[in-house]
Amino acid sequence: MPNYQTNGDLYIKINKMYTAIIIDDEPNAIVSLKLVIQEYLKEKVQVVETATSVKEGAEKIKKHKPELVFLDIEMPNENGFELFKYFEQGVNFDVIFTTAYAQYGIQAVKCAALDYLLKPVQPMEIRDSLKRLEQKKLSDIPLRQIEMLLANLQPNYDTKKIAIPTSTGYEMFSIKEILYCEGEGNYSKIHTISGRTITISKTLQWLEETLPAEYFFRIHKSYYVNLGHVRSFDKSSGNILVLDNGKELEVSHRNHGDLVNRLLNKPKPATN
Repeated sequence: MPNYQTNGDLYIKINKMYTAIIIDDEPNAIVSLKLVIQEYLKEKVQVVETATSVKEGAEKIKKHKPELVFLDIEMPNENGFELFKYFEQGVNFDVIFTTAYAQYGIQAVKCAALDYLLKPVQPMEIRDSLKRLEQKKLSDIPLRQIEMLLANLQPNYDTKKIAIPTSTGYEMFSIKEILYCEGEGNYSKIHTISGRTITISKTLQWLEETLPAEYFFRIHKSYYVNLGHVRSFDKSSGNILVLDNGKELEVSHRNHGDLVNRLLNKPKPATN
């Protein structure tokens, strides 16, 4: 058994027992996670079944109807994100992603309010995940985390969507719909190609970490721009970037060199 660091707060009171399924293509990872749960969280989580593939996991979820699924991402044939395609009528379980890889869209997953734990999973991390699940169930905001996650991971520029938190819940934005983002302290404005402006209570840094970097670039401390909507960049007129709608934005001196390099490989501009 691994020597996990814990403290007296580990056995936090959570209102109910959760039934769970573990999906991971590595048997050793399944055994390790089961041991952690049995040792530290046996009063809170009951592992009712395990699976070593996405297809097998979907079948067992439909059979056992767990409340919680521990889901690996990097698996042969189908990765973990493809699990949700087996549930066209929607899902009625919560997901905690467990993976050895840190590069799988962590910000997109967090934006969709799902947990993402790096292996080896620590008991305190699972404890914190259960606390968040309990808080989610008490929320009045409709829970559409899975749908948001799938939208956030779509690879195509023309169809990819991002879930942005608003005062009433979440709003879906297609990548090509966003012209640029403007930071104003602890708030940001999202400017769209239709002329609409949405103010959110998130910093520009948060948007920079959330929106896909392959399509956007931070040209200034106040601006994060969709490169697919750049019309021109004029260095002779004070480093001015002109967008498709004619909007002119200042590019900071420290960023203009990197901007030029990015523009040479910018994504294809959106077409209507």
